[in-house]
Amino acid sequence: MLNGIKAFLATSVSIGFCYLTGILTSFTDFTFAWVLNFVLMAWYTYLDSVFKWKYDSVYFNTLQFEKKGRIYRFFGVHLYRKLLVWTGWEKISRKDLKIIKKGRSFKAC
Repeated sequence: MLNGIKAFLATSVSIGFCYLTGILTSFTDFTFAWVLNFVLMAWYTYLDSVFKWKYDSVYFNTLQFEKKGRIYRFFGVHLYRKLLVWTGWEKISRKDLKIIKKGRSFKAC
């Protein structure tokens, strides 16, 4: 019950913050998109730490085409990861998710 209340409050605050940003800037502005992206990431990280979901489904297994990481380079996932490190997001999420340092997490796949 307490987790449900926490989730409801986190969702309400996230929606309110994004709505306020959209009103103050514009819903079509880059600033709104940037804020929305990081608010959604923070919201999900928080919910993940509250509910502690287990990711043991077959869906999360590495597929054959993912093994060497070429597709990640093509779509810019490594650049996006560097952006998250630069903005400090990795430090925030690492506390709860225990991300393996640097590229070792990609090599493990």
